[in-house]
Formats: sequence, structure tokens, C-alpha cells
Amino acid sequence: MSIKKTPAIIFLSIVFVLNLIHLNKVPIAWIDEIMLLDPAWNFIDKGLFAGPMWPHKGAESVFLAYLPLSSFIHVIDLSIFPAEIFYTRLPWLIAYILLCYFLYQYLAARYLLLPNAILLVLCLFVCDEAINHSLRNGRVEMPSMAIIAALFYLNIRSIRPSVQAVLISLLLISHPGLYPIALVFALNLLTKKASILKRVQYILSISFFPFIYLYMADFNFQAIYEQLILHGKEHDETAITGNLFQHHFIDRFLPLYKYQPWMLVFHIASYVYCIYSIILRWNPRTQILEWAFLLTATFWFFNLAPFNRYTSILSLMMFLMLPGFLQRVLSLFGFLRINLQSLRAWQIALYLVFLSIAAAPFMIRHFTIAQQWEARNEYKVYDWLDKEIAPNANEKILIIDEAIGFYYAMKHENIDFTLPYSLDKYSTENYDRVYYLSFREAPKLATKQHEYLVNDDLKCKLSNQKIYTYNHLTLYQVNNEEALRELKRK
Repeated sequence: MSIKKTPAIIFLSIVFVLNLIHLNKVPIAWIDEIMLLDPAWNFIDKGLFAGPMWPHKGAESVFLAYLPLSSFIHVIDLSIFPAEIFYTRLPWLIAYILLCYFLYQYLAARYLLLPNAILLVLCLFVCDEAINHSLRNGRVEMPSMAIIAALFYLNIRSIRPSVQAVLISLLLISHPGLYPIALVFALNLLTKKASILKRVQYILSISFFPFIYLYMADFNFQAIYEQLILHGKEHDETAITGNLFQHHFIDRFLPLYKYQPWMLVFHIASYVYCIYSIILRWNPRTQILEWAFLLTATFWFFNLAPFNRYTSILSLMMFLMLPGFLQRVLSLFGFLRINLQSLRAWQIALYLVFLSIAAAPFMIRHFTIAQQWEARNEYKVYDWLDKEIAPNANEKILIIDEAIGFYYAMKHENIDFTLPYSLDKYSTENYDRVYYLSFREAPKLATKQHEYLVNDDLKCKLSNQKIYTYNHLTLYQVNNEEALRELKRK
């Protein structure tokens, strides 16, 4: 029996529509996204690509602490759309849809004889917790994965090498942890048969965006070290103590895959599958995926702390090889004898049960959002801040800490926003009023002004996981320099 496309299309459409409807509600305004919005907003507002809310030396003059792909994307969306949570997250949803599209195209090209497996894997992919986490957190992983998936597709089809060169260049300004993948694609592209002129074109294209980054830094490698490198050292393997093998191969998956434990097995099996394929079927030109997976994992093991937020990159590559992997493994189990080319009715029913379990975290999350709609409404928070702060165009105001304060500040020319990590760069003398907006424990020296209260009770709570809404957001007035210094965090 062959799986019909219509049910899969309906399921995928439900997932995409829920993500669109709840785009500005899950999560609430988030720190990762505003830190990457900061330089983009300063470029739009002041013509200066700077990140004053970043604590790194010199970031207030030119932002170099993070490779600029995410901020470049935000420059585009802030130039086109209003400075609202929905619109700043819209490019991430578009990247997510493009990711799914190129994933499907790659699977269709590589596993032409396994149409059932392609639909099964695609439906599992949109339910994957690591992938959904990258959609929500506003970090660079989501647009990077869309680029990576496009590269894999273009490579397997052996088409558009010039586009591949540009995508590699974009990957080089995304995250240093993705350099092994960029290197694999660059070597593959530059070692293919081509004229000298074409090779020069590819090299120039690959170098273009890294050159822009260096040009922004005025080729000041000391400034790059003080921002990008020192920032990176906060996230290298020394940031974690204990058994590195356990952290990298087990612990990093547990927070995300608590309710999808099979993914831990899939990931570990992917290492075996890649090593097996490379050793027994040596052909580097056709093993781009296997080499990219192993080199990335090895590079991360020695250079990058095993934070779960990076996991989606490995998850993507695991899904790219999953149909072939499943075809090999499942055929080993005698009575199951699952042939992905022709499934039986009971096998499809079994998969639907499995997919329902896999989709449970996603559905529970969006069910929860529907119950807490008002408690996640940022416009209610803006109205509350208007009432409590009553901004006067003749006054200069500073808001500190919670990310929703940044979105509020973007609506007012006389309001600045920063994070507690960067308070060394600020003084109460430069502002008429200073406010601390936070969910955290009340500071000792600041004066509590008002607490935002809204009903966020769940009629049906399906998980014990901590759920963030704007309820209990509290505004404090910071009256002097001593009270400001108390708020400083490392």
C-alpha cells in the first residue's frame, strides 16, 4: 500500500498555519531575538551597525560580537515591515518553510524509490523538538538550516554552482560552528571540473560576505578578537565541566528530546551509519552529507560547548539520511520486515500512532497558547507601559532587562533599552528616568512601581514544564547610580 500525499499535506498545512497564527505568541518577547535585532535596529534608526546592549568592548560603535547573518536579515525585515514581534519573526517562519521545501526536494532526489519514506520523514521533521526550538528562539540556526538544506539539494542535483557559492558565503557569516559544513561544500565546489574563470568567480562569491564583515570591522582584527572571539570563548567546551562524551552524545539531547527519546537513538546511530558508509563505500564526492555530519560533530566536540540550542543542525542532517538508514535497519527485523516502498495497512496505522506521539509536544504547546492568548498579548503590555511610564517626548528614558521593553522602546524615539549585562556603559545622569522591567526577584534599591497582572491559568495543563507569559511582569523605578549598579549581571 502506498501512502497518499493528501493526508500528509493536510498535516503539514496544520503545522504551518498554527506556527503562523501563534508567531508572536510563542515565545513571548525573547532575549536571543532582540540581541540580534539590536544592531539591525540601530542601523535602521541611526545608520550605525552597532550593538549597544551587548557587553563586549566596542560593540556600541560597530557590532562584531556575533556573525551578522541574522542581523542582516533583520535589516531587511525592519526596512519593509513595522517593528513588531510578528514581523521580526516572519523571516524565521519563511526560512522554516524553505527548509521543509528543500528537505523534501533533497529526499525526493536521493530516495526516488522510497516515496513513502519521504512523507514519513517530512511529517516527523516538522514535529521534531530541536527544529521547533530553533524556529522559536530567534537565533541563527533556522536561516542557517534553510541555507544548508538548499545546498544539499543543489549539490545532489549538480545544479546552479554559482548559487551554491553565494549560499556558502552566507553560511560563513552565520556561525563558526557551521564552518565544517561550509568547508565541505566549498571544497566540493572548487574541486569540480570548471574553467579557471569559473573557479575565480566561485572563490570571489564565497569570499563576498566574509569580506563585508571584515570591511565593517575596518579590518581591525583586534576588535574582532575582543568581540567575536572572546564572545565565542564563553561558549566553547570549557564552559561545561564533567564528562565531555556524555555531554556531547547524550546530555545535549535530553532537554529537547525528553518526550522524543527515539531521537537520541537516531543521532547515535547516525554516527555509525556515516562511518560505515565512508569506510565501506569510499566516494567523498557522493558522501557530502556523511562528511558534513561527522566533521561538524567532531568540530563541536573539541571546540563548542554542548548546548542543546545547536542540536537542530545535527538533527537536520540526520533527517536527510534517515530514509536510507531506516530502509536498512528495519529490514533486519524478521517479522516486521518493513519495506518503505510498499507499506501494509497495519504498518501505516503503527506509524500514525508513532506520529501522534511525536506531534504531542507541538500540539500541547499550541493548545496551551490558545488558552493563554490574553496573557501573551504584547499589545496589552504596551498599553500597561504607556499608562505606568507615561512617556514624555521631552524626557530621555531608559528601560532595562525584559525583551518586551526593547519592542516598546522601538516605538518611542526618546526611550532606550539595554540588558543588565551592559550597564557599565550607562549612567542615570544621562537619563531623566530609568526603569527596570523584569520577572526576576525584586532588587533592593529600586522602587517597585507596578506589577502586570493577567489571568494565565490553564484550564487543562498537559505538561509540568515552566510556561512563560507576561503575567507578573514588574516595573521598578531606578532612582540613582547605586540602584543602577545593583542591577548589573554577568
